[in-house]
Amino acid sequence: MIKKCFSCQQHKDIDDFHCSAREKDGHMGECKMCRSVRAKKRYGNPAIREKQLKQQREKYKNDTEVRSAKKIYVAKYRADPIKRAAYIKYNKEYCKTVAGRQAHSNSKKQWIENNPEKHKAKCAVNNAILAGKLQPVKTKRCAHCGKQAQSYHHHSYHPENWLHVTPLCNLCHKQADRERDQ
Repeated sequence: MIKKCFSCQQHKDIDDFHCSAREKDGHMGECKMCRSVRAKKRYGNPAIREKQLKQQREKYKNDTEVRSAKKIYVAKYRADPIKRAAYIKYNKEYCKTVAGRQAHSNSKKQWIENNPEKHKAKCAVNNAILAGKLQPVKTKRCAHCGKQAQSYHHHSYHPENWLHVTPLCNLCHKQADRERDQ
């Protein structure tokens, strides 16, 4: 299929256009090459790029409609077994690359920096397991649903409560975290 780019006015194959659910034919009106050139002009200046990223972050942070739409999209995406399997396969491959390992390392460092009390509580539980004070979570059942437990849930991150944990499966753990944070 052939489509005309509104930017360069050339007729190109449909594969030369990015996908877009908003367009009738499912592809953007601007070809990949023109879009790339426009993006390089826009983001070429670091000061302009940082200003635009800051504006986008603020808009997204304050826009509950966008966040809820993203949650719905993610839920639908996770519900589709084919898309989920493709995502998991891509993630596994990406994690094996140097860039993937570096990205994981950076996000882990960022999480520790943003959540020091959670990190200390997690380390305390791991040390207790190694010392034999707590049993490994894999030997436990979920306290809510009875399935195989996958992690320990902290009811509080105060130092005196670091070892007061409940074994939970991932679904029950997410639910318990939501309830605690409310």
